Amino acid sequence: MKNLIWIVIAGVIALGAYMLYSGRSVQEIATDASDAVNAPAALESATEAVGDAVEATEGAVTEAVEATTEAANTAADALSEAAEDVADAAAEATHDESDEDESAAAADSESEGAGDVEEPEVDPYEEFKLELRMKPGKWYVVHSYAGFEKRVKSNIENRKISMNMEESIYEVQVPMEDVVEIKNGQRKLVNRVRIPSYVLVRMDLNEDSWSVVRHTPGVTGFVGNAHNPTPLRFEEAFNMLKSL
Repeated sequence: MKNLIWIVIAGVIALGAYMLYSGRSVQEIATDASDAVNAPAALESATEAVGDAVEATEGAVTEAVEATTEAANTAADALSEAAEDVADAAAEATHDESDEDESAAAADSESEGAGDVEEPEVDPYEEFKLELRMKPGKWYVVHSYAGFEKRVKSNIENRKISMNMEESIYEVQVPMEDVVEIKNGQRKLVNRVRIPSYVLVRMDLNEDSWSVVRHTPGVTGFVGNAHNPTPLRFEEAFNMLKSL
């Protein structure tokens, strides 16, 4: 018991000496002592917090890795599908080009085959009739001196140019034909005037055109009414001109 008292007394003396030396109060010393007692618990709590943080970090990293892996797999699948689509499109285009080449070859073959087919013969008279029908103006007949038909034709052509009548007087013709004549016992092909003393003029009839033709040297007048001649019917003009 005495030893316990002395121990307490020594402790009080030591506490006083410490307080005197450090200048701290009993309450501050008691707080330090309490902190010293609670320090292991605080350390354990901090350790647990660090562990929780580590676990949370590991979980976040794992989730990020999984998300990145999934995104990469999705992108790879999309790229693979796109590559397949491109390949299919290329194959289809190649197929289409092949079909077009075959069609072109077939068309060329048909064209060559058609080229070998003989074209039907065209009736020259029908062709001439169509050409004659499409020409402007109407055909009129003028009298001339016998044997001067070609001279009258040349004179009318020259006068229509010199008197600026090309827009009214279009064409002048002297119907000709080939005949076989026998002279001195020999057959000879001769080209002669088919209708002597007549010249055909295709024109639009008006006072000026009538005057140019009528007053041409060698012309004796129009067939029909002298001042208001009647044009030939189409079939008449065709029959007179078809041997040209």
